[in-house]
Amino acid sequence: MSSFKGGFHLSERNQILLFLVVIVGILVAVWRFSFHGIAVQKEENRAIRAKLEKSGFLHQTREALEATIAHETAVHAQLTSEWSNTVDRLAASISGNALYGRSNVLAIDYRVHLLQTRTRLDRKAGQLGIRLGAGELGMSEEVFSNDDPRKLMVQLQTVEHLVDLALDRRIRTLVTVVPKEPIEYHDPKGALLFEEFPVDVEFDIDFDEFYDLFRVVFEEGHVFVFKNIRITSGASGKAPLRVRAVLSALVFNQ
Repeated sequence: MSSFKGGFHLSERNQILLFLVVIVGILVAVWRFSFHGIAVQKEENRAIRAKLEKSGFLHQTREALEATIAHETAVHAQLTSEWSNTVDRLAASISGNALYGRSNVLAIDYRVHLLQTRTRLDRKAGQLGIRLGAGELGMSEEVFSNDDPRKLMVQLQTVEHLVDLALDRRIRTLVTVVPKEPIEYHDPKGALLFEEFPVDVEFDIDFDEFYDLFRVVFEEGHVFVFKNIRITSGASGKAPLRVRAVLSALVFNQ
């Protein structure tokens, strides 16, 4: 004889019956779970078969299937080649492990490269007689705990490359250059395809130099995408154009 708190008693027979009820309940639950899994598998198999029926693969001979596979393989190789060529044509000139080694760039790497870049560009601008009024290149030496050093490094290299191009085209004054927040682009499955690193830049320039700069940013190895551009009157006759634009470098996830 067994008793429960509160004075409720179960005989041995009732205990056995209760035990059998619990066992049956468990078996029913396991069966329903297993049956549901089988039903889901059957539905997936039905969908696959329907897809194959629609594609016509089930009714092809072995030779026809081999020919189809060879054709699809050739198409895949061609598309892969075209994508690689596109990446080579449009990818930004970002060097070092900032491009692919997402965890290999340290905050100290970024700070050192920032100081070296500021010094080099100031010296280059001075030698060319160009006023570099862009302050600290729009980049801070401070790196906080929630900052991504790799992202900061790519932003810095984007700014560096753009300022180099502007100085090489003999702009008159680089007024401002400010990197904006990067943008990620993903494929339908969520995989990262490429990143866009936009830079807001403003400078004074004459007509010929501007056309030359506009041409060179579309050349391989120097590609920048124009997001928008605004042209107004410049500060002087030697620099009749004041150009403000957002140019973006594309970094592909290879």
